[in-house]
Amino acid sequence: MSRFANREEMKPLLDLCRQGKLFEVQEWIAAGKPVNPPPPVPARQRTQGPLEIAVGLGFHSLVQVLLEGGANTSEPRHGGFGGFCAIEDAVCQRRLDLVELLVKHGADIRDVPMWRVFDTWDTNIMRYFVERGADTKTDNPIAYAFKYKIRTALRIYKEYEERFPDWNRQLNIALRFHTKEQSQKWVSLMLWAGADPFEPGPQILEVEEIDYYDRCAVEIALRQGWTWMMEKIGKMNPTADHAVKFLEAALESRKPETLKLLIDAGFLKRLNTDQKSALIGSLIRFLFSHLLMQEIRHGKNDYSYRSAESACFSDGMFELLLQNGVKWTPDFAEIKSDRQELVRIGAPGFKTFVRLLKKYHAATEEVLHELTRTGAAQRLLQSK
Repeated sequence: MSRFANREEMKPLLDLCRQGKLFEVQEWIAAGKPVNPPPPVPARQRTQGPLEIAVGLGFHSLVQVLLEGGANTSEPRHGGFGGFCAIEDAVCQRRLDLVELLVKHGADIRDVPMWRVFDTWDTNIMRYFVERGADTKTDNPIAYAFKYKIRTALRIYKEYEERFPDWNRQLNIALRFHTKEQSQKWVSLMLWAGADPFEPGPQILEVEEIDYYDRCAVEIALRQGWTWMMEKIGKMNPTADHAVKFLEAALESRKPETLKLLIDAGFLKRLNTDQKSALIGSLIRFLFSHLLMQEIRHGKNDYSYRSAESACFSDGMFELLLQNGVKWTPDFAEIKSDRQELVRIGAPGFKTFVRLLKKYHAATEEVLHELTRTGAAQRLLQSK
């Protein structure tokens, strides 16, 4: 592996390459002169070599001559500066002919991240890498392609989905992303391709994932009040566990029409008494969490937003649950925890909560007494 001693010594060959003088380059090589750049110098930017220039020009014959003359297909990173990877440069130029030539001379297709291959939009290049064992799992390149709406990747996905089961997991990542973005077109495409709207994301947040990393696409749509997603999926027949998660997501939306959609579909009927009661506890926690976020945003001592937030039980969500027979049956420990959060929410919200429980006979006298017996609770109930 011959190298130049320094940049100055390499300059004549670089000029020949830039000018496209193929025969002169052949004569240079025939004379036994080096074709690789000099060794990297610490703290100094890497020197561009002849092969890098030839690939950049897209000059197939010149690339071939340099490769046959011993040119390295890659140069490592050094001192914080980027290295050179001829095959990656060829991919960026969408030159499959150069990719094939480089592979023939020892270049490794795994040196190119698969997401960059999908970035070409070229199905022939995609197919070439997949057929030769490219890494289609690291960094979720399938999810990347669909996240950035690379339509040609859909054809490749359908061709190879049975061979690579992990691709479906990545398809579901893309579905969750486009659900969050409320992109009707791409959600439809992901569902058509076979994405599972009920598969949740990983329990641990990943860089490639979206904010709602532990939720499925249906929960994300419900949390945002995006009813189109429900209509697109059609009639659902969830388990009781799924029904709980979907109802909780609808409660988070703070849109009664979203919750009503699920109730009308019979989701609430799938739950037992304790599960129904737990929905009220979930609603309290969601509203309290929202209040804390407002405090962080506006400042804990700024109460300008609190009047609207504290009246949160008047938005229809809570009453809709009670109208459909939900009873609040917490134990004393749960009442204590919920009472602390209700008191923080404020007087209008607390009074509305108690009033609706009494109106729909949704709690026993014992539960109501335990909820309102403290001095803080009494002050809220007696406030004007």
